[in-house]
Amino acid sequence: AQMLANTINFFGVQVYSTTAVNFYDVNSTHWFINAVEEVNNNGIMTGKSAGRFAPYDKLTRAESAKIIRTLIGNIDQF
Repeated sequence: AQMLANTINFFGVQVYSTTAVNFYDVNSTHWFINAVEEVNNNGIMTGKSAGRFAPYDKLTRAESAKIIRTLIGNIDQF
């Protein structure tokens, strides 16, 4: 979750999301809830498996690269 929040902040992604996410491991009390909602709603990250976002798992290089590539490719929409 920390890498996600830092990356979207670096790319200037405005976090407007108010749509609830359906991940059993993310709830409204988490400091990163808005970032998770935003990237999920925009298809940047969809979670590790059905209903699981895994905010405390370490990101792999492949996952990090996908996030950055997706943000670079869609920078105009943010």
